[in-house]
Amino acid sequence: MHNIVEGREGRLDILLINEAERFLCGIENKIFSGEHSEQLTRYRRALAIAYPDFHRRHVFLSPAGTLPLQEEERQYWAPVSYATVLQLVEQTITQGDEPLREDISSFLRQYSTTLRRRVVPDTTSNARTLARKIYMEHRAAIDFINANRPNYKEEGNAIVKVAIDLNDRWVLD
Repeated sequence: MHNIVEGREGRLDILLINEAERFLCGIENKIFSGEHSEQLTRYRRALAIAYPDFHRRHVFLSPAGTLPLQEEERQYWAPVSYATVLQLVEQTITQGDEPLREDISSFLRQYSTTLRRRVVPDTTSNARTLARKIYMEHRAAIDFINANRPNYKEEGNAIVKVAIDLNDRWVLD
């Protein structure tokens, strides 16, 4: 963690700095908690003050690649999911030009296993559970949407009936 906000509580989870290239990447990780108290705004502004002549990238890392809560911050923070991280880790293990050192390969395999077990959902087995959870939390809205969804069969029948009525030689059968 890196304390970048002087005088206030604030710790950016990961800060990557390349002094030679004048580049930095700030990563805020939200794995078991949500965004709070305008922290992304505070972190972004603190980085701009601390590194005014650096090219800055901001990553908002979460299990599902969630967008920042504040609309304004969405233009600055790229949402990235742990599924993307997992994919990159597995590509690094299998697709490098040169074989990885065994300790690095071992670490990445362990990290991949941990992500699969603890963070990245198994979409095939969890999809129903998630759908039920979403329905239970938002039942009224989902029921309203279902009650007011388009009825394409009825609408199509009405269009065909009008077309038949406009042509004397056509007969509704």
